[in-house]
This record gives sequence, C-alpha cells and structure tokens, in this order.
Amino acid sequence: MTDEWRSYRRLQRLNRFRQRAVNHGLHFVDPTDPAVHTQTIENKNGQLKDMIRRRHGVVDQILPSLLKEFNWQERFGQRNMGFYNFRSQVAALYPCQR
Repeated sequence: MTDEWRSYRRLQRLNRFRQRAVNHGLHFVDPTDPAVHTQTIENKNGQLKDMIRRRHGVVDQILPSLLKEFNWQERFGQRNMGFYNFRSQVAALYPCQR
C-alpha cells in the first residue's frame, strides 16, 4: 500500500508487488477497503526516525545493521526486554545437554 507518489507507480511494473494506492488529498484510508492505508508504515518510519535521532544520527556504513536491530526489536519485544528475548532465543536454539 502506498500513497499516490508518482515514483511508486513503477512498483507495478516489477511484477513482484501488488500495489494499492490511497489518495491522501481525499482520504487516508480507502473508503471501499479499510485495509488499504499507509498508517502502519508511516508509524514504523516514525519509530525508526526516533531511534536514529536518539543516536544523534547514523553513518551510512551502519544503517543496514541498525535496520536489522530495529526489525529484531519489533519482532521480539520491547526494547527493555531485548537481552531477555535474545537469551531466550539462544536457549531455545541451543538447549543445554545434561
């Protein structure tokens, strides 16, 4: 789902994406299909920008690593639970042999 920014129209030509667009000049959620909206990605983009601001910016070399960290945090829980979730995942993948 995208807004109607002109560059997004090229996505349809790739044949890997099914693009649905919302005209933000008229509405932010498609009135014929409430599942078509851009709020979720706009929200995630804002969260990522906040993470970058807290670090006072990010150099290009570590951006891929930062994106992976952001996705991991989104998938496996709250930021203050990161170490616990990491430890739990390692324990599940490599159980102790007795």
